[in-house]
Amino acid sequence: MAGGHTEITIETIARRNLDPTLHHATGQQVEQALLLLHCVRLDRERITKMRSLESVRETHSLYLQQNLIKKIENLDLLQNLRFLSLSGNRIEEVTNLRFLQNLQLLDLSHNLIQRLNEGELPPKLLALDMRENGCTHTPGYRQKVMAALPLLQELDGEIVGIKQSQELALESEEEDESDTDDTSLSYTDSGITSQKYTD
Repeated sequence: MAGGHTEITIETIARRNLDPTLHHATGQQVEQALLLLHCVRLDRERITKMRSLESVRETHSLYLQQNLIKKIENLDLLQNLRFLSLSGNRIEEVTNLRFLQNLQLLDLSHNLIQRLNEGELPPKLLALDMRENGCTHTPGYRQKVMAALPLLQELDGEIVGIKQSQELALESEEEDESDTDDTSLSYTDSGITSQKYTD
């Protein structure tokens, strides 16, 4: 760790996620064990750069909340990823997520995102949490997100009907402008119900 900040390393992943008996195993044994991980926890590590994630490319759930990450990157090898938490970081822009074709739950709450490009969101998302980001207060925010994500069931802690999302998707194709913003967002510390993907 240099200057209180760190990049993700294989050593960090192993320390947090492997059985202590493997901490002194050979490099090849550690690599094999990392590939078997379905849930990877790297929260509260003062991480600034998302690197070395190819070592856990089979993971289904990745917890990176409460770090110092500014940019979403290097997730392209995680094609099995279904749950991603980046809550409580310093992210200003949603990028490099659309290719995560199997991602279903995404927590980006408590970041610094002022403008959201809905086209960057993975198309199969079932739950999205953007609470405590400036973009949630822009006019038409909820309508635009729901129109872009027809399978969405939960947005910012509130249940969304699939039929409602599909209707909004059809409406947005007919006209690009949304009428009003839904200001009935509830802000809590809970974020997306990540219990669905905990061990």
